[in-house]
Amino acid sequence: MPERKSETYVPPEILAALQTAQLTHGWTTTKKYNDFVKDTFPEVPRSTRTRWTRSFVAGLAHTETPTWHKRYQQDDNFVPLRFSTLRNGRMQSERDKWKASGQIRYANVSDFHRPYNDGALLTLMGDIVKVFEPNIFPAMSDWFDMTRFNQHAAKVSTAGTVTYDDYDNVIDFEPSNKLMEFRGLVVDTVKMVKEVVPKDCSLVNLFGNHEAWLLRYLLNIKNLTGADDLVNYFIDDIFTFLEDQDILWCEQDQLHWLPITREFFIGHGHKARGGLNRTANAYLSSFRNAVSVAVGHSHRQELVQINLPYGGERFAAVAGTLGQLQPSYANRDFLGHNMGFQLIEHPIEGNRGIHVEDVRIRYQDGYYVARAYGKEYSQKAEIQYDPMMDFGV
Repeated sequence: MPERKSETYVPPEILAALQTAQLTHGWTTTKKYNDFVKDTFPEVPRSTRTRWTRSFVAGLAHTETPTWHKRYQQDDNFVPLRFSTLRNGRMQSERDKWKASGQIRYANVSDFHRPYNDGALLTLMGDIVKVFEPNIFPAMSDWFDMTRFNQHAAKVSTAGTVTYDDYDNVIDFEPSNKLMEFRGLVVDTVKMVKEVVPKDCSLVNLFGNHEAWLLRYLLNIKNLTGADDLVNYFIDDIFTFLEDQDILWCEQDQLHWLPITREFFIGHGHKARGGLNRTANAYLSSFRNAVSVAVGHSHRQELVQINLPYGGERFAAVAGTLGQLQPSYANRDFLGHNMGFQLIEHPIEGNRGIHVEDVRIRYQDGYYVARAYGKEYSQKAEIQYDPMMDFGV
């Protein structure tokens, strides 16, 4: 069966490097080019570079961006700039607040995947976070399972029903049941988080890949149907809604990093490597140990800490999941996922005096159990697992 054209897309800079290597070395095997991409572009996942190099060797590589890939070419104006806390001055106010508190206290909590999760896990997390008293908490970092927006073709009716006047101006918009469910989950989850964090804690919007699926879905509607008014109206509506919930929308760089200090970056994350601590090490390598990072995404909790030769520390903290260990979209029996999060204390300036409390959650005898700062916490599980599936960290 011939390879689909969308499967043979290779980014221009990668294809140019492969073509240069071919002229220089005359290689004819996929392995040679695979090793070349691995060494030259270490941030590229193995499965991706394998697809690219196979396409290149087969003579099928091209740089024409396929339709599914347009999600990576988001319109700069897709989310109105007035919501940007970096541009309206709100983020600077938050930074001043963090500085006044004397240190960053960040709860690296990610991947709830509501509504397909056990509420007892969130209760357990809340009990621990309440004692920690963070001044920054990540919001929308795969809080919700948006698989339904990833699996189906974009249709205007999925977003809702819009009513126009005689001059084609939007006069009414009724969101679909799917979007109303999303709204309801946001309200419920924000309420839960606000009950366990201090009143002045910053809820920083780190749109995960699942929430990004929703934005991509709306962008596809805009691109494929020309329903600009409907999409613009809804985007304005939903980000006003998030703003009303005190969730700070931050423009992040192309890899979705948000610098909290000069030496500590946070994000939802975009890497998932197999093997012990390989994901955490990949993040440190990407920055050449220049900054510390805290992420989620992979559902595999990892923590790597290093001492710098001139003093100070660096770390990469990867949170586990607070959702199901076997998500509905997974098609393998064993994923190596685990449950947990990290509580991070980081100085405002420099990299000395860092502490990362690695909170691992285990399931045992019908309870979720975790230890933080020497104290044990537990909550009775609402989901009953097979007794043979008791697991630790």
